[in-house]
Amino acid sequence: MRRYLRLARVQNLPTAVADPAAGALLLATREGSLDAGRLLALAGVSALLYSAGMVLNDVADVERDRALHPTRPLVVGEVPLARAAIVGSAMLFLALFLAMAVGFGAVFVATLLALFVVLYDFVLKKARLPGCLGMGILRGLNVLLGMSALFDSATPLREVVQHELLYAPLLMAAYVTLLTLLSTFEEGKGARVGVPAVLVAVSGVPIAALLLVPQPAAAAIPAAAISLFFLWKASLTVRAFEASRTGLLVRDGVRAIPAIDGTMVLGHGSWFGGLAVMALVAPAILLGRWFKGA
Repeated sequence: MRRYLRLARVQNLPTAVADPAAGALLLATREGSLDAGRLLALAGVSALLYSAGMVLNDVADVERDRALHPTRPLVVGEVPLARAAIVGSAMLFLALFLAMAVGFGAVFVATLLALFVVLYDFVLKKARLPGCLGMGILRGLNVLLGMSALFDSATPLREVVQHELLYAPLLMAAYVTLLTLLSTFEEGKGARVGVPAVLVAVSGVPIAALLLVPQPAAAAIPAAAISLFFLWKASLTVRAFEASRTGLLVRDGVRAIPAIDGTMVLGHGSWFGGLAVMALVAPAILLGRWFKGA
């Protein structure tokens, strides 16, 4: 079982469920209520889609990983390639079935997510820019999954597209696009300049959140802390650059996703919700230690 959990990157699941949790909590600040059952189901959909994406990613990348990630389960033969493809595909369909229990909006967004998972894993990531944008879109849609109730009503699509909360999935999409760009420097080419430059850009995302939330004072401390963290990492790479550590920087960026999500929720006045989402950083770190090298 452990080898399948490693294959699915279980250590990153807390960061995946943080997105729809933040989306649902943000919507609740406007709608006035939060359906806990719906939130749990959406978290399950997100977890299944994320795990499916990770499994199919390794299926698509098995030859490349022999050089860059020689300890991954498919490379070392812990999980047969064909079985991994079946497991990943099954999780995609399970996610869609679970979304059906939630409503039309959840099915709509989950279907978009599933399509982009396959498109990213097998097509988009073969080129640098499309791959970065594709992964960003995936994470943006993951936040939108938490807001999928918007699509359940008779609200015209034009009004949905113009909804004031849609900055949240767009901001997360920008953040993860930058993280994915950072990951492309793992092979070393252009990394000495590219890595610190991207880290500085990443540090601007939480500051952008402060400009977009209605209560910036409530989110100022975590936003500043996240921004300073990435600026510190950028300064370290300038002083002592090691291309081999790029993967660790990406890991830190992924673990910071619940903090970004929680910052946006705090900025809408939901203290309990914002702190609860931010707390998902802790299990991500603990699971990362248990599944080190996955």
